[in-house]
Amino acid sequence: MDPGLNGVSYHTYADGTEVFSGPRNMQTKTVNGWTGLGVEGGFVPGEVDLKDSEWITIRYRTPVMLDHIMLGFLFPNGQYGDTVNEKAKIRFSYLYGNETVVKFEQLVATGGGTANWSGVGVVSNLSLGAAPYSGVWRIDSPFENPVTSLKFSASQNGGSISSGNSDFSIVEVAPVAPVPEPSTLVLLGGGLVGLASWGRKKFRI
Repeated sequence: MDPGLNGVSYHTYADGTEVFSGPRNMQTKTVNGWTGLGVEGGFVPGEVDLKDSEWITIRYRTPVMLDHIMLGFLFPNGQYGDTVNEKAKIRFSYLYGNETVVKFEQLVATGGGTANWSGVGVVSNLSLGAAPYSGVWRIDSPFENPVTSLKFSASQNGGSISSGNSDFSIVEVAPVAPVPEPSTLVLLGGGLVGLASWGRKKFRI
């Protein structure tokens, strides 16, 4: 998790990627060794929750194919005082010809080690969605198309708007690593190895 995102509402990277939040600054949170990014204040500081419709957006200068997304502190009903199966909403946009298409998908924690993802790709559990663990989920190949932006928000899953309803943090958003060009390869131990400095040119939380 980039510490440069903590305590600010807007940050831009050298490659033009922008990260911004509302209605307050971003804030990191760590539970049992897992660190995620959320929003200050609200029902649960350091998470994206329903208080004042919190959100975090990532906007790319050029379309980016994502390798995976990791969300944390997303729990089913009955864990850490939650009264619903927590639900995270990801609104994403991509280009289709000259048009920008906007869609959304949702991830819902359904059990200690199970969650439902409404889109393509495969979801797996990295830390159990039960106390005293961290409820961390990884979605591999989450979208079929390169995306231009992502907006993360909590989705009310019945019940009342409260600290017991949906909230979560962003643990990681990782683009597909580019295949190294011949000029970026070095011979090491009898094999070709891509230089780490060229291995990932796009922003990764």
